[in-house]
Amino acid sequence: MSTDNTTQGGAPDGVRLAAGDTEVTVRPDNGCRIDSLRVGGTELLRQGDKYGCFPMVPWCGRLAHGEFRNGGELHRMPLNAPPHAIHGTGRNLRWRTVRTGPTEAAFTYDLTDPAAPWPYPGRVTQLVQLGADGASLTLTMGVEATGDSFPAQAGWHPWFRRNLGEGRTYTSTSCPSGRRSGAPTTSRPAAGSPRGPAPGTTASACRAGWPPPSPGRAAWN
Repeated sequence: MSTDNTTQGGAPDGVRLAAGDTEVTVRPDNGCRIDSLRVGGTELLRQGDKYGCFPMVPWCGRLAHGEFRNGGELHRMPLNAPPHAIHGTGRNLRWRTVRTGPTEAAFTYDLTDPAAPWPYPGRVTQLVQLGADGASLTLTMGVEATGDSFPAQAGWHPWFRRNLGEGRTYTSTSCPSGRRSGAPTTSRPAAGSPRGPAPGTTASACRAGWPPPSPGRAAWN
């Protein structure tokens, strides 16, 4: 097990996984985004610090004017797309590398990180797994509450390159599986968590995978 944030090629702050002819690079220093997904030497993701495939957590989509209510409580989030707040704050943080291996890595960050304000204590974990033959990539993200239950969402925002060859184009810019978690409602460990939550915590999880699950969801043209 390793927690060194360095690729095999020596580039700092990247974690590289490889199997078969597939290579994945994760950048825990840049919002734990999938920075690169190469299959057979072809890069599938749009390149750049704001692109790749980033996690949207602890909410997905848009909070109008940066506000949301939990019962009678009104909370305000930073306006990162004025006048609104979009796609969470996890993408703006340096995540901690919990473990790495040739085909699997786990990362986490604390929801109380002052750089990404969130009104409830808890933890977010992302697990990145390549199939042994490189034919599949599975992302699992969990949100754990270490106090009272709270509303949360988790998903991914992939930027796929156009004109990938063989006459196919992938244009989706939302969670490939179309699945996002809602408010935590269970006492089970979040999927992909490096360890189970403490007694009394709650957790929810979201999963996505490559290849996309069906033509209807994948939007291959």
